Amino acid sequence: MKSYRSLLVTVLLLVISNLSLIWATLYELVSSSSKPTKDPIRTYESKFEQQCISICARWDDCRAYAFTHSTVNGNSLIRCDFYDAIISLQDLQRVDGVRFFMEKNLDCKDLYDRGARQSGVYMVNLMGRQKKAVRCNMDVEDGGWLVFTRRTSQKIENFNRLWNEYKNGFGNMETEFWLGNDLLHELTKWKPHQVFVWGIGMNGQEGISMHRDFKVGSEDDGYRLTYDRSYIGLKSFEKPGILDKSHYNMLFTTPDRDQDPYTTTHCGEREESGFWYSHCGPLKLFRPTGIIWSGFQTGSTIKEVQIMIKRQD
Repeated sequence: MKSYRSLLVTVLLLVISNLSLIWATLYELVSSSSKPTKDPIRTYESKFEQQCISICARWDDCRAYAFTHSTVNGNSLIRCDFYDAIISLQDLQRVDGVRFFMEKNLDCKDLYDRGARQSGVYMVNLMGRQKKAVRCNMDVEDGGWLVFTRRTSQKIENFNRLWNEYKNGFGNMETEFWLGNDLLHELTKWKPHQVFVWGIGMNGQEGISMHRDFKVGSEDDGYRLTYDRSYIGLKSFEKPGILDKSHYNMLFTTPDRDQDPYTTTHCGEREESGFWYSHCGPLKLFRPTGIIWSGFQTGSTIKEVQIMIKRQD
């Protein structure tokens, strides 16, 4: 009888251990020294970290958890805090000794589908193989957009960069940046994506251009840009089709690598930035003097432009 009970206990422990391993694959470490500023929906004390994982996995409203080691009356305990929302990196506060985990999300679309509604910087597991902080726009066109470049009228970032810098990415996700051409190639090769070019003027006028089947080629192919040239949506354009004729099938050009078809001018040098230039326009996001987008009304100063991508349904 004792041997039977011993065997049953062993089997149960193995089952629990295996379930914990499976549940552990659902979450990833976001920070080892911070926790959310918001209050947890529940708190639980345990002797084992695995219980934090298994409890969160069983609750439908649990999206993230944090645990802290402590000692009470000589006994080692773990405090598990559970959260019912996706947490952006801006909403974390530094707390030494706290480890914070969140559901694994492949991209901004995953975050939106799981309830995230605040635009900002999030930690995601891109394509299931690359942990990276990215900026997500949750406010426009049904949310879930991964922003791959952002430029504002404040002109904070220097976009007069060389080929390898555009290849690997640069800038600050909180302000202005370029995500990186290698990553854009990998993302658009992994799954079909749509692209969304969005801008807003100081006068509140918006410009929008959306296309399906957005792809960026490999470095060997010059990061060639292609997309379906029919429109998903347009808004407030004097000259519709900002990406249609001017940038389709263009190779990427930087100040140190001229790949634009303009035979008399090196657009990367003239515009002091990298892009898929044709005849150096009409979309000029990164000039030191400011943003030019010919689709906006004459005299409208452009406040901000974002170019974003999202997995197609």
